[in-house]
Amino acid sequence: MFRLTLIANVFFIVASVGFVQSKPPTQDWPIIYISFEKFGKASDPMNERMAETGKSSRSKAKGKDVWLRFHNNSKFAISFRTDSLYLGKRVSFYEAPGGSKILSLVDGAEVSVQYQIQEENRCLVPHGSDVSFQSWLAPGRSILFSVRREHLANGRMIYIDFNYDWEKGDRYSNNLAPVHRSEYYGYRLESDAK
Repeated sequence: MFRLTLIANVFFIVASVGFVQSKPPTQDWPIIYISFEKFGKASDPMNERMAETGKSSRSKAKGKDVWLRFHNNSKFAISFRTDSLYLGKRVSFYEAPGGSKILSLVDGAEVSVQYQIQEENRCLVPHGSDVSFQSWLAPGRSILFSVRREHLANGRMIYIDFNYDWEKGDRYSNNLAPVHRSEYYGYRLESDAK
C-alpha cells in the first residue's frame, strides 16, 4: 500500500511539473502569439535581399509604423514564411527532440515576416511578394517584425501562418499539413502602446 501511495505521489508531482512548464506566460495568452513592441519605421518587404546575414537595426528608425514580436513559448520549433533566407548572426542550430538539427532564428532577430492582412469583413488584402523562404523559430525564442500602420487600421488584423516541427514530412489528407495561425488585431494598438 505504501509503495502504491508513493508511486501515485511521484506520478502526480511529475505530471504537475510538466503541466506548469507547458503553460503560456499568462492564462490570457496562447503559447504562440504576437505582441506589440513599439512604433517605428516599417521595413519594405520589396527591398529585402534573397539572403540576409548580419544583424539588423532597422527597428531603431523613428516612424509611425508598428513593430511586433512573434513569440514561440511552445515545446516545439515552428516554421513560417519570410521574405529572405536568414544566415550568419541571425541564426543558430537547435536540436529538435527527435535529434534533427534545425537552423533557427536567434532570439530577438529582426525579420521580414510574410503575414496576411484581413479586413473586418474577413476579406484578404493583397500584400507582399509571392516569393518566400521557410524560417524556423526554436522554443523559447521570439523575433521582431514590422507592419505598416495602415495594415492594422479600420478594423483590420494581421496573421502569421505557421507549422510545428513535428508536422514536417508527415502525410496528411490532400498532402497538406495543418496550418496554424497567430493573429494581431489593429484595435489592440491603442491599449498595447500605453
